[in-house]
Amino acid sequence: YTFVGRHRHALGHEVPVEVNTTSFIDEGREYFLSVARDISRRVALEADLNTREKQLWFALNEASDGLWDWDVRTGQVFFSPQLKRMLGYGPDEMAPTLETWSHNVHPQDTERVMGLLDSHLQGRRVRYEAEYRLRRRNGEYLWVHDRGRVCERDARGAATRVVGMVQDVTTRTIAELQLRKFATHDPLTGLYNRRALTDRLEQAVARRKRNGTLIALLFLDLDEFKLVNDQHGHGAGDEVLCEVARRLLAITREADVVSRFGGDEFVVLTETDVTLQ
Repeated sequence: YTFVGRHRHALGHEVPVEVNTTSFIDEGREYFLSVARDISRRVALEADLNTREKQLWFALNEASDGLWDWDVRTGQVFFSPQLKRMLGYGPDEMAPTLETWSHNVHPQDTERVMGLLDSHLQGRRVRYEAEYRLRRRNGEYLWVHDRGRVCERDARGAATRVVGMVQDVTTRTIAELQLRKFATHDPLTGLYNRRALTDRLEQAVARRKRNGTLIALLFLDLDEFKLVNDQHGHGAGDEVLCEVARRLLAITREADVVSRFGGDEFVVLTETDVTLQ
């Protein structure tokens, strides 16, 4: 869910914001994650997006990560210099065709992105807008926010020209993915955290009541762990905790839940297919 509106700044003035709220389900529990960002620059750019006078086009290009202008009839696409630089290309290295872009969309995102674009071209969406991974010249992928709109149609209503802008949102997207992970994982060891363990234990108990399967809990802590921190520093203590986590993962099954319960305490939750008679 995306909300675009205005928030009051602490200094008293208002700023335009975009709030992106996503929901995801992890082991049966639903989470909501909202990320708000100031879109003052984008609002100013969009107000003039449909105008391509030379001076304005240059200003837009310099103020954004990249612009594109697609002539649907010929298949030619203008990629702005900023967009080429963002993707690691020189001024003359991106062929001005739609395939230059579409072939660099991540394979897992291609069907969704092309579907959104086609839906807008057919008039089923007010505008085209998508977040996806786009390959750079060196093979790495950026997360981008791509948005555009049909600005010209022929007498039959078919789209003939589409313009839009691309923004690099890699930093924001990675942060969002990390926030999702931190909701259920310990940031130091990468193991499940206590809340996630509690959720999975409740689910395991429910399965046991239904099916009679057996549950086992292994609880362990590190003796004299405080001496490691006192004598060698907390950095060394963190390394010990990470090594314990690695060893626990190495000797447990993929289906087992390995959790850092807190401090130097760890818990392993395991289930068996054996049923009580």
